Amino acid sequence: MMAWVLNGRWASHADMAIEYAECIRRNLSRRNVSIDAVHMDIWSSLNGRMSQRVVDPRVNLLGAPWSPWEAVPWVMPLLEEFASWRPVARGFRDRLKEVAPQMEVLFLADFPGLSLELYIPEDLGDVSLWLLSGRMEARVRSDSEVCDPEGGGADAFVWDVGPDSPVWFPPGSVVSLETVSDRPSLFMFLVDTVPSDNFTVFD
Repeated sequence: MMAWVLNGRWASHADMAIEYAECIRRNLSRRNVSIDAVHMDIWSSLNGRMSQRVVDPRVNLLGAPWSPWEAVPWVMPLLEEFASWRPVARGFRDRLKEVAPQMEVLFLADFPGLSLELYIPEDLGDVSLWLLSGRMEARVRSDSEVCDPEGGGADAFVWDVGPDSPVWFPPGSVVSLETVSDRPSLFMFLVDTVPSDNFTVFD
């Protein structure tokens, strides 16, 4: 079972995540619903760092090991290798607010072998992804002919690191991003909050 909730204090504490998983199991059991797994995909930004996962989403938190005296194996390490990007990200956000107040930017970092699935709402304008470090594979699912002009279902493509090679995603699509490099990936989303009728085809 995957639990989707608003962010809370429990999200950054391993023991509270365990308790929350058990709470879900107990509450569903009272409704005659039996589950044997709870996985959580929690993202957080610590002190202006890039948003990253807090726990390993592949781990079943029902019965997962936890101790106040030992390192918790399913808590993800802090990606310190991207610490130098903090002032760059801060300056970019400030500048973007001045020149394009309708734009939003989100910086994220992820671990090798993990994937992130996102839905691009239809009421947004251009949504572009810029890969800053590492290597990723993007898969897009949509009924839009922009995604798949041949009508074959989902389109998949791979791109390498490069600040001059952004990828645009159409509104109304589901995007899956997997880090396929042997080192963590760093990437940013640029989102135009004003809808547009003119969509840019994939780069």
